[in-house]
Amino acid sequence: MRTKDIQHSPGQHELDKHIRLLAHMESTHSPMVSCYLSLSAGLDSTRDYLLSKKQQIAARLTGFEQQEFEQAFDSILNNLETSQYACNSLVFFSRSFKGGHFFRVLQLDIVLQHSVTVSAAPNILPLMLLRHEHGQYLQASVSEGAIEICEMGLGTSTTRGMANLISTSSEESRLATATHMLERTMRSRPQLDVILDGEQSVIHGIYSNLPRLLRRRIIQLIPRKHGDTDLKILNVGKLTHKRHREYLSGKRFNEAIKSGRVLEQLTTGVSGSLRALNLSPAGTLYVAADDLDLNAMCIDLQKDSALDVIRLAIQQAVPIHFVSSNRIMHQAGGIACLIPEETVMHRSGFETAASSLNMVA
Repeated sequence: MRTKDIQHSPGQHELDKHIRLLAHMESTHSPMVSCYLSLSAGLDSTRDYLLSKKQQIAARLTGFEQQEFEQAFDSILNNLETSQYACNSLVFFSRSFKGGHFFRVLQLDIVLQHSVTVSAAPNILPLMLLRHEHGQYLQASVSEGAIEICEMGLGTSTTRGMANLISTSSEESRLATATHMLERTMRSRPQLDVILDGEQSVIHGIYSNLPRLLRRRIIQLIPRKHGDTDLKILNVGKLTHKRHREYLSGKRFNEAIKSGRVLEQLTTGVSGSLRALNLSPAGTLYVAADDLDLNAMCIDLQKDSALDVIRLAIQQAVPIHFVSSNRIMHQAGGIACLIPEETVMHRSGFETAASSLNMVA
């Protein structure tokens, strides 16, 4: 089956659809080339990088794997030469005709680092990290005359709500109007966290007026003095949001690791995590990106890898959280599954972190 698709810069929902599609693709012995490119240095520099990588990777392959790799790689080179793109980065996934031809291009506004990987299935790890680091959120900016609420993420900004505050007669009514607009927008986008910026007394007033359940989604209040630019505030907001997401995903996990509470429910490493996912749905998959080799050019086509664990977790709709590295995650190669307690009690065959540590001791 031949598939060819060129996608413009996706939002988070569209990116999730691409990730799910790629995760469900069959793993085969025919090489899949996953190519992440920044266009900031120009086409000539990008072409030189690709030709260099093609030579390096081809030297590591033999026989039909080398031939099919070169066919898949040439499709990327040909597309780059014959197409014009107005974006900051490109992501290619390419497989040869003999392997069941697949070719897809994603255009992104985010600036990526160059990387090329050959594996049995699409390397979606950089896309997963991109989603984690640039997840969508609402930015509510309040000025003297208006409130504007934008949906931020993946290098794009879309206005979701706006209200004029000048026509209101009093400070109290302006505060009520701004609160109503923010509340209405938050209810229409229930999955998104919110960063609120503006004059300190105003944003604290809006925060206090929100229902308690909505206040929980305000992850940062950013006081803005007169003369601060929107760009500066948005940049601060994006960085703050990323740190907050990392904090939320990792805090409870790391605390539980330190206390030893979950060691009997945690199975670690590629083989242990795959076994847990195959025997029974895991509760959560944890990934420490710092412990993964994201720049590996060749992922063994015959050997299980962290990529296989993540693909299987997506196929089973298992939640995936990125966390900071710790001793257990580092020893596990950056991958661990938290098994539901009832699964541990009723199934045998799991080697948990507790048993692993006891064996080491």
